[in-house]
Amino acid sequence: MNRPRDVNLAVALGRREGRLRFHDFSPHGLSTFDIESARQLHARGYVSHDYDVPVTTLAAVCAKHAPATIDFLKIDVEGTEADVIAGADWSAHRRGLWWSRPRARSTGAPSYAEWEPSLVAGGYLSCGSMA
Repeated sequence: MNRPRDVNLAVALGRREGRLRFHDFSPHGLSTFDIESARQLHARGYVSHDYDVPVTTLAAVCAKHAPATIDFLKIDVEGTEADVIAGADWSAHRRGLWWSRPRARSTGAPSYAEWEPSLVAGGYLSCGSMA
């Protein structure tokens, strides 16, 4: 699909800029930055290729690449949503909707209790979740 307005960045998003260890479980779709999720996957027999990647914040990416109004934001980062959300500047853009995964795919553990209240307090509305 031709999407000329897309911007693709080879970075991870987190609370602050730096580097993080990525646990690549390709081709299974279970890759993660979360060490506990990686340990559980290893215990189930999955093998990962681990390497460090550069980290920036959602605030920095939005400041450089996002329009003033973001109508829809999907965050699906396998259990590290709290880190991505903590690295955002929620006052910089018009309030809108978010879509999230209610449970980490790799572990099945709930993933929203730590970060959902900060979005609701900021005036954002949940438009659903992926099972």
